[in-house]
Amino acid sequence: MDMEFEAIDVDLLDSGEQWLIVKELKKHNPDANYPT
Repeated sequence: MDMEFEAIDVDLLDSGEQWLIVKELKKHNPDANYPT
């Protein structure tokens, strides 16, 4: 199975970028746990 993905080290992002990533993550994973 071919699948595209993008790995993001959330811990390395600034707080504003982390907030945006978690907001997007919660659309697909309401618990917002890692890794997704």
